[in-house]
Amino acid sequence: MKIKKGMAILLSLLMVLPLAAAALAENTVRLFYDAAVELLFETSNVTLNGQAEFSLDGVRFKTADLFYIQDYDNSCYQLNLYTPRRDGSDGPDRESGYTVIANGEDVYVMEVFYPGVYKTGSMSPQSTILRKSVQMNLMADLVRVLADQADTLFGEKAVTVQPDGRGGKMLRIVLEEDVPDMVNTALNVFYQFVAKRYFETDYDQVSERFMVPMDVYLTVTQAILGATKQISLKKTDVTAVRDSTGNLEQVKGDVSLLLNTGKDGTRQLDISFSLNVSDRDGSHVGPFDPEEYGVTRKGLPEEPESQDEERVDFDAEQTGLLLEGARAFCAQCGYTLDPDVICAAYQENGWINIDLQSPDGAEHLFYYTDPDGKLIGLHHVTNAFQQVNMDEYHFDEYPDMQLVTDASEKALQYLEEVNPEVRQLVDKVALDWWYETDGELFFTFHEDPLAQDWDGFLIVVRVKPEWRIEYFSITSNG
Repeated sequence: MKIKKGMAILLSLLMVLPLAAAALAENTVRLFYDAAVELLFETSNVTLNGQAEFSLDGVRFKTADLFYIQDYDNSCYQLNLYTPRRDGSDGPDRESGYTVIANGEDVYVMEVFYPGVYKTGSMSPQSTILRKSVQMNLMADLVRVLADQADTLFGEKAVTVQPDGRGGKMLRIVLEEDVPDMVNTALNVFYQFVAKRYFETDYDQVSERFMVPMDVYLTVTQAILGATKQISLKKTDVTAVRDSTGNLEQVKGDVSLLLNTGKDGTRQLDISFSLNVSDRDGSHVGPFDPEEYGVTRKGLPEEPESQDEERVDFDAEQTGLLLEGARAFCAQCGYTLDPDVICAAYQENGWINIDLQSPDGAEHLFYYTDPDGKLIGLHHVTNAFQQVNMDEYHFDEYPDMQLVTDASEKALQYLEEVNPEVRQLVDKVALDWWYETDGELFFTFHEDPLAQDWDGFLIVVRVKPEWRIEYFSITSNG
């Protein structure tokens, strides 16, 4: 299971880059950078508490509270997110986030959206806050290059160091407007590395030609990741405290970034954050105990024990039996299979996969279930709605809201039929976008409130001319 530490890496990035940029010839200042690197990559027992507020063009879109304990191969990562209501109303923020407990290879995940239940997974044991890799080492080398040249990049007034009144030192970095190109280039390299490693956005696969306006995306975070071509540092005011023993104790401040977007010109991202370090060599994370958290595995589809299980094809007899079941299932979804349909059935990563294609290749439907036959995902590959650019989708209200209501109720009824346990966790759905072409009308619904961990319920239905399921997933909200 891949556990995203996006908030942790972001705070760490905000902490390391200004420190690196400020690492002038003065040894005292350079020690702040060394302390930051030691904390992130070499400390095996420590506790972090962090807060951050994110605003786009002066409007807050996310507040985050971070609590993280590293206890050698055990860790506890708790991220609470607070998002203003999408319609701009004054109601309380929508709460999301998750708690991740790691005991060596074993991982346990509890999401705010799914109270009372937990999921399990596995990953390589990790004994430090951030994991080193070849590319991560390259990022560190890049920072050191900046540090070596920082005395020519910044003026003396940008950086000050003074006693903190408790035997330690306090560093303050204030940069405004005139940020060297080299620093912004390094910032973009770091940004794209973080986007790929923690948010599954690979800018080497992104073309500016196909970028869409930011308001097309479901969340502001996804909009920033999907619509940004380049970032630059507008200004920063960051303070770091190093205690009397030389350990990094606190980093806090404000950072303003300019986002050069594909369709929306320049937007401004403002981040206010603080990160406190405590309990070195005194932090503890015990074995995961469901009773301690009041959770059970009931209500969620069983996950495969191994994420690396090789594909195992079913023999002709087994495939024939699965095909008979597939005909009935496809009829339930609105499809009539060709009598000579080509069926490939196999098991991989714990899921049962059914791949169906007509002999001429004109129709292609793929779906997969858990071992008990509960639907996990479905994709009508030869559909009409994915053959166009996203800017042809409509994100405004559909004129016939009664049709939307009827379709949403029918979508939830379908979820009840194919995976009743997940249906219990989804109270309602909301229309994301609609698309109409050549007499066909498609609605896309996502669960409401929207899952913030790229893990939720999403369904695309063809409403006209006849009802049909085009896409289904309980592992992604898009």
